[in-house]
Amino acid sequence: MDRVTALADLRQTTFSTVAVEANDVAKCVKLVRKFSGSSDGSVRGAQGEGFSRHGSRIQ
Repeated sequence: MDRVTALADLRQTTFSTVAVEANDVAKCVKLVRKFSGSSDGSVRGAQGEGFSRHGSRIQ
């Protein structure tokens, strides 16, 4: 295997891994929203603070 082929394989493996991990994160976020009982998709912490799905802080 030459150097160019090795780099191409590494690049493909890296992109595949990132895609799988992003998909896993999306599934986790979906489950958290489902079980949080929040109708607007926001997530609240133990202290009641949280962030909206757009990243702004909510009280």
